[in-house]
This record gives sequence, C-alpha cells and structure tokens, in this order.
Amino acid sequence: MPTESVAPRPHDAVWPKRLPREINVPVTSLWFNLEVSARRYPDKAAYIFFGQPLSYAGLQQQAERVAGWLQHVGVKKGDRVGLYMQNCPQFVAAYYGILRADAVVVP
Repeated sequence: MPTESVAPRPHDAVWPKRLPREINVPVTSLWFNLEVSARRYPDKAAYIFFGQPLSYAGLQQQAERVAGWLQHVGVKKGDRVGLYMQNCPQFVAAYYGILRADAVVVP
C-alpha cells in the first residue's frame, strides 16, 4: 500500500529522526487481543497486583461477567460507560468488560 505524502508540519524541522512520523493503527481490537492471549496463555499472568497474579483466562472470564451484567442492565452497542475507579484489578476487568459489551469506556 503506497504511503501518501504528508504536507510539512511546523514541528517537522525538530522531529527526532529515530521516531516514526505516523501511527499504524492495529486491525484487531483490544478485546480480540485478550481473547487470543487467553487462548494461547490461559495460565500465564495477565498482571500481578500486590503479588497476586490473575491469569489471562481469569481476566477474560471476569470481563465476560461484567459484559453480561452490563447487557443485562440495558447497556447497548455504542453506549458510553463511565469507569471511575482506583488503579486495581477490578478496573482492568471492568475496562475489558465494557469493551466486550460493545460499549465505549469513559475513564
């Protein structure tokens, strides 16, 4: 796929040569990436919080439960869901659960 030329921008003169000038957006979603990781590495720690690991399979299961509950209470595709929590394991499960419910996370 040919790269389109971009008009010069004011910061181009000082942009570090080692850094890319554009972002390649992944084709896959965050939820899909979690599903793949849960299939490939079900017992591997997705994260460790205060010395307690949570596996990818466990994270996927928690997120699916959050998604099911959200859909049960009426959250539809594209709805915005506010996520106001401390930095904790429940934040991660809720974040992925909202994505799984096809809603939009509003942290």
